Amino acid sequence: MNAGIGGTDSYLGVHRLERDILSAEPDVVLVEYSVNDEDSNFYKCSYENLIRKLLLADKKPAVMLLYMAQTNGATAQNSHVLVGFHYNLPMVSYANCIKEMMAQEHYTAAQLSGDEVHPSAVGHAIVGEILWNYLNQVYEQKDSLPQPSD
Repeated sequence: MNAGIGGTDSYLGVHRLERDILSAEPDVVLVEYSVNDEDSNFYKCSYENLIRKLLLADKKPAVMLLYMAQTNGATAQNSHVLVGFHYNLPMVSYANCIKEMMAQEHYTAAQLSGDEVHPSAVGHAIVGEILWNYLNQVYEQKDSLPQPSD
């Protein structure tokens, strides 16, 4: 299920969480607010409130963090990763990936986004590949990973 609403930030997300996400009792929640949040203490706190509510939910969904970025580099990833590290959550970064791809001239900003903000079809495919690769690595190691604790 996709409960994302374009152009919204984690401050609104934390207020929508119960109605739009937790009420559906998801097994896994992928969180991404790095493009619409500013890299500030206010948004770090609102992002952390959202993550904490997810982790304290009755049904205990698995939580994974995704960090997007505009092709000009704008992202709240720097403050959001502090939350991810604090709660020891899995994190993947489209921001880091496209920064490296553009630096190595594999793709141009125009190829990754037609408007500097929203990913193009190529950008979306890269996000899909990042998630697919990460989840497949987890699956390959599933027998050696510790069981989650309550």
